[in-house]
Amino acid sequence: MRLARVEARLAAGSVDRTLPALDSANYRFAVHHFDVACPLLMAIDPGRGRLLVLLPESQAWVALDKGARLQLGCPNARGWRMELAGMPERATLYLPTTRGLAAVTPALLRLSYTVEYFGDGPAIGGPVAWAGDVWLPVQGRDHCVHLVGKPLGPAGPVVLSTRIPVPPNGFEAPVFDAFHVNWPCDQGQLILGVDTKGGKRVDWVPWPDALAPVFALGCPYRSQL
Repeated sequence: MRLARVEARLAAGSVDRTLPALDSANYRFAVHHFDVACPLLMAIDPGRGRLLVLLPESQAWVALDKGARLQLGCPNARGWRMELAGMPERATLYLPTTRGLAAVTPALLRLSYTVEYFGDGPAIGGPVAWAGDVWLPVQGRDHCVHLVGKPLGPAGPVVLSTRIPVPPNGFEAPVFDAFHVNWPCDQGQLILGVDTKGGKRVDWVPWPDALAPVFALGCPYRSQL
């Protein structure tokens, strides 16, 4: 894929199209059909727990209303992320909140949404869609890390308990491949993988002595070597 007329584009040239401005915030965006015929642009405002959709005819941003705002939250802003999963005609947003993993299903025809919560504590990292489930680290009642896994469908959640203390600053942005999910933090790495019997297992790998990561210098990545 390449930009059309790239040779004719200048830094000071006119734009092809503009979108109406949003209030100042650190938005995340998603594009999907949801429950309408054409794909629409949605803006998610983690700071204020708002979902907004751009109406194509009026070219106006309209907030989806549920009566109460989502308590979106993650102790580490760099670790905040979301997942969008589902069928072509119906999609669900999976978001980290102060009540655990939120499964938000927009109903754009009604300018509303429904939400279900999974987990027994606040999110301490970002969700990852992996191996047929959406996984999120949460703080358990015992102040240890628990992993909540919600299957992509009607099945109930799975909770993997650990004795790993909750990191004070939460987890950074996760990295993952087909075999592992890795949530790094200041103290070490929380790793979700598959055991020899095909079940899920959780490991904790502390950083070596005298080694301290500086995540502000850059985000982690998983090497393919």
